[in-house]
Amino acid sequence: MTLTIFFPFPTEHVTSNDRRSWKALLKPKKEWRDAAHWHAAAQTRGLKGKPLDQVNVQITYTGIMVRDAHNMVCDKWIIDGIVSAGVLVDDSDDHMTLLPTRVVRHRWPIHRRTVTVTITDRTQQELTQ
Repeated sequence: MTLTIFFPFPTEHVTSNDRRSWKALLKPKKEWRDAAHWHAAAQTRGLKGKPLDQVNVQITYTGIMVRDAHNMVCDKWIIDGIVSAGVLVDDSDDHMTLLPTRVVRHRWPIHRRTVTVTITDRTQQELTQ
């Protein structure tokens, strides 16, 4: 089973090169986490049963001009939001593998910047390889 969660950027993206204090990052952290939570809850409403376990997760950012995908610290906040929505059991390594983050660069206006989270069952992916 593959599940895709799609949502627009709730606020500016934050990189590991951001030099703001932890206190200044509280607001964007909450906005990213809340956006992931509510979009995950809304887009997975049709799923019945327990939260997903043993999955691979890949996050794709579209429409930003970041040079390095591994600099995105929003990944953790997005995963936390999806876990709090009850879509995933936990974000520990025992339950989830975070695949490398992808950045698709476009010179789109700011309102067209999006995040796509693809969640794939590990057993299904192992069978197709």
